[in-house]
Amino acid sequence: MAEKNKTPYTCKKCGHVWVPRSRKVNKCPKCKTKYWNTEPEKRGRETQQGRPRVEINQELFERLCGIQCTRDEICEFMQVSSDALDRWCKDTYEGKTFSEVFELKRVSGKLSLRRTLFQQAQTTPSVAIFLAKNWLGMADKQDVDLSGSVSVVGTGYPGKDKK
Repeated sequence: MAEKNKTPYTCKKCGHVWVPRSRKVNKCPKCKTKYWNTEPEKRGRETQQGRPRVEINQELFERLCGIQCTRDEICEFMQVSSDALDRWCKDTYEGKTFSEVFELKRVSGKLSLRRTLFQQAQTTPSVAIFLAKNWLGMADKQDVDLSGSVSVVGTGYPGKDKK
């Protein structure tokens, strides 16, 4: 009777060690891979799988936030999905969400707008009135006195004034 092979084999994918029943081994008995005896990087494909990461220009993103672009407008301009933009923000800005980054980066746009409004308010009265109403709390108020009494004489329709 032929002596069986007593040499243990080790799967290079899952690390399982076993003694085969026959000399021909097709797959690992635990993980069922046929690549049990090859290194993962030598299997003809790269170790990183899936879709490649989207490259987003950080300076352009911050400029778009500065001019008050919405999330949808930024995604459309950069040709990325909303989820990809959220992941990029978390990776680039140390775990901050898009909303948090947008609030920080839109400040430059607000400063620019404020500076322009003040310059226009010096020459255009309607801008000065807008600023006074919205930032200083001024309002056009008219006092109307309705202390008199009102009486109804009739309904104005024929036949309805009968008692």
